[in-house]
Amino acid sequence: MALLALLSFAPPASAQDTLTVDFETGPALETPINDDYLTSHFVRFLHADYGFRPYRRNVGTGPARSGSVVANVGPDRCVPEGGQGNDCEFVTGGTSGRLTRTATSVRLYAGLFQEGIAPASARLYAFDANGQPVATGAAVPVDHLGFDNEVSVTSASANIAYFELRVEGVGAGGAAIGFDDLTLVYPENSLPDVSLSAPPDVIAVHQGKTTDVPVQITRLNGSNGPLDMSVTGLPSGKTVPQ
Repeated sequence: MALLALLSFAPPASAQDTLTVDFETGPALETPINDDYLTSHFVRFLHADYGFRPYRRNVGTGPARSGSVVANVGPDRCVPEGGQGNDCEFVTGGTSGRLTRTATSVRLYAGLFQEGIAPASARLYAFDANGQPVATGAAVPVDHLGFDNEVSVTSASANIAYFELRVEGVGAGGAAIGFDDLTLVYPENSLPDVSLSAPPDVIAVHQGKTTDVPVQITRLNGSNGPLDMSVTGLPSGKTVPQ
């Protein structure tokens, strides 16, 4: 289904900011991060998006790039995030973040909590408010010696509204990935917009029945007007209440 939104906009943010989440403060250790950095850093982590929500984990000084706490998005988060059985066997870790200000770049420092069985790399992917790819970062090898492997992605159009951290390579499955010091660069005078998130799974609707499909709306760059939602591309015989 294609979801279209029309809205009125408030004035955009005017100053450039470079903000870093070091994970030293936030929700309790080993619990999911949701909107905890939304007000301070304009980033949120949604359960329905790619990968797992980050969980704060204390690794002590030395392994962490700064302080002693890093973000865990490894395969051990699969069960807490709702996976079960074969869903969590040799699963690939990773995460995604939605921004309420469009960014020019995203950077973090990745590493492994334990040595992998084969080489693995981390890579960042960036998307605009419509979910279209706008930039792909380089694949960076990661190891268990510290969360100090710089992974980044940059868009010349300053339109990053959503990013994904993916694990790649022969050793991606089961790699105990984590990261520290998530840095976001927000430009001046970004235009207000809105991005939408819906469950990635196929939603079955049986004949004569109705099904609710939750849609998460993230406002960008100070937008605050009413939203008019519509749906296009539905199969014959299916409708959506307006």
